[in-house]
Amino acid sequence: MARTNPFVWAGRTALTLVLAIFFWQRWPAIAQDSPSTSASKHTRTVSKRLSLDERVKRFASALDLDEAQQSAVKGILQRRYEKVSMIVSNTSISGSDRISMLRALGESTIAQIRSVLNDEQKKKYDPLGYRAEKQAPEMSVDDWLKVTTPK
Repeated sequence: MARTNPFVWAGRTALTLVLAIFFWQRWPAIAQDSPSTSASKHTRTVSKRLSLDERVKRFASALDLDEAQQSAVKGILQRRYEKVSMIVSNTSISGSDRISMLRALGESTIAQIRSVLNDEQKKKYDPLGYRAEKQAPEMSVDDWLKVTTPK
């Protein structure tokens, strides 16, 4: 597996977050602006967002959570949703601060969920390559220059 430059990864992550925030805020307007077409011409698949209970069920089946763990994960995800909504709807926050806040919230959520899990469950729970990212050695300045210098 090729090693990803952390600077490229950070840039892609930031861009993804900015686009997600933009489309999340604009989705109702985009959906209303789209021209209606007949069902016979085009069928459009709209992926529905999983409900909180469905997300907890997926966690439960993937990690074999007991009832207490399911309840704890549900509370963590509910608080995360509320905080994301507050961050995204607050227009006084700059884009870079918003990205930083969302990134910190994501890391906090991962840590909170991991605190609820037992050792076997923690081995299975690896959102977005969390362990691999944390264990990857940092690049030296020389390595960074080799990767970023045009040939």
